[in-house]
Amino acid sequence: STARIPAAPPPLVAENLPESPVIGRPAANSALALQPPAAPVAGLRKARTAASRRADSAYAFADAAYKASARGDHAAAARAAQEAVRLAPRNRIYRSLLAYELSETGQLEEADAVASEIPPGITAGGIDNELATRQKMVRQKIAFKHFDQANKAAAAGQIDAATQAARNAIKYAPNLLPYRVQLVGLLLV
Repeated sequence: STARIPAAPPPLVAENLPESPVIGRPAANSALALQPPAAPVAGLRKARTAASRRADSAYAFADAAYKASARGDHAAAARAAQEAVRLAPRNRIYRSLLAYELSETGQLEEADAVASEIPPGITAGGIDNELATRQKMVRQKIAFKHFDQANKAAAAGQIDAATQAARNAIKYAPNLLPYRVQLVGLLLV
């Protein structure tokens, strides 16, 4: 007995489509709607290519930042990392790199702003531990800077300035006891 080969399905044209009880028989040109439009696909391909080029450029800047950092050139590393973040603003690794490099160049408040910012398109739950750890490290450096300023102001007899600096230290590192002890000591003077 010979196997029967099934007939080819009918071509996908409106006349071969079943009639819908709601909208009736599809229009004669509705089969065209089942095919993807050519122009938007080409546009999407161009957009994907542009995004890919941006990602490649961002990676190249981040790589340059890592290399500059390894040489100890943190200013160049910060500039390169800033470009990487500009090209890929949602990349948390590039943000962490920029925060680190800014802190290494003494730009602590800017580093804190970079580490604190939640980029568009990322929910708060999407921020990973590395960026949070970087922010904590930067804030501890800022707190220490204020702690040191408070010590110097107190030694110079500028109690009001010392008290304000001690309060700023607590603002950036509220859980570190030495900063609280310093403030209490200044308030008792």
